[in-house]
Amino acid sequence: IKREFDVVVCGGGTAGCIAGLAAARNGAKTLIVEKNRCLGGQFTSGMQGAWVGFSDKLKRCVGGMTWELRNILKGMGAIVDKDPDMDVCYLYDTEVAKVVLDDLAAKEPNLTTYLNTQIIDVLQDGDTVTGIVVVSEMQLVEINAKIVIDCTGDGDVAASAGVPFCKG
Repeated sequence: IKREFDVVVCGGGTAGCIAGLAAARNGAKTLIVEKNRCLGGQFTSGMQGAWVGFSDKLKRCVGGMTWELRNILKGMGAIVDKDPDMDVCYLYDTEVAKVVLDDLAAKEPNLTTYLNTQIIDVLQDGDTVTGIVVVSEMQLVEINAKIVIDCTGDGDVAASAGVPFCKG
């Protein structure tokens, strides 16, 4: 089976979800590939429960789609904060976050998600990554893309493409 997308985001954690949503909202036919059974990575299935890095204790330094996600969770009563512009950390409900990310993805007509899907190879033309090969529902799927974004957390796609790295 072969598929074509403008953008393929490898990894559906928080960064991958936001990258995929942003690409789709900007008109790109986009795919998010996630190895787990839900979007969000450590944010959801990792049951992290604390979202850190919104403020430098003087002012809020996060906005955009991350702030949008925070506001949706707040509107659902699924996030705890005292001062949204000064708090460094928010506590949130990981199960509600799963539903919110799924809903955001489902509402984007340009966005497709492959859950429970393992990336097994990288497609390249010289040094350029042109796609990936995945196994999904016991089928091999070759996915070609104009842009491939590695949001795997461990840089698995980049490493498979031969990008130098070090373990640390």
